[in-house]
Amino acid sequence: MENPQGLLVALMFVTIVAVGVCNLLAEAAKQFEKATWFGVDWFQGLWAGLLLLIMLGVFWQSLDVLEVEPWSFSAFLLVIVGAVLLFVASISLPSGSAFFDTATPVEDAARTRGFFLALGGYEIWRAGMGLFFQDPVWHQVLAICTALIAIGMAFRLMPALTKPATALFGVLTLISLPV
Repeated sequence: MENPQGLLVALMFVTIVAVGVCNLLAEAAKQFEKATWFGVDWFQGLWAGLLLLIMLGVFWQSLDVLEVEPWSFSAFLLVIVGAVLLFVASISLPSGSAFFDTATPVEDAARTRGFFLALGGYEIWRAGMGLFFQDPVWHQVLAICTALIAIGMAFRLMPALTKPATALFGVLTLISLPV
């Protein structure tokens, strides 16, 4: 084994991301239990799908950590932050009612805000990791743009732009996926 520390970092990272994917699948199962087209929360489903694509892309790119030698504990912690942010996002998926209904309970609004802040934090982390792994500059630009969208949605800076912002986030996410 050439890089045992890199393997440990990759295993920890992938484990946390995999638990997040399990959270998303559990939420999808709850949605499918409703079994009607009108009972499905499309807003939550869309964001869950985007988060799943992000997580699968991150999982696919996790082999990059095997190329780093040697690993320090601080570098390990820095890498794990991204997986933790994705995990936090996976347990705080926004619901359409919490986002669009002004009479939502405070805890639903806080959960929705937590999702977008975790997603925005992940995108900022992704921009930083792009520098660390020497990715092309346009990767960092996409990450910063998606971070700004997520943070704007967390604080509902422009509620009228929620649907276009969601669509733009989706397009930027699709562009930034590993090919």
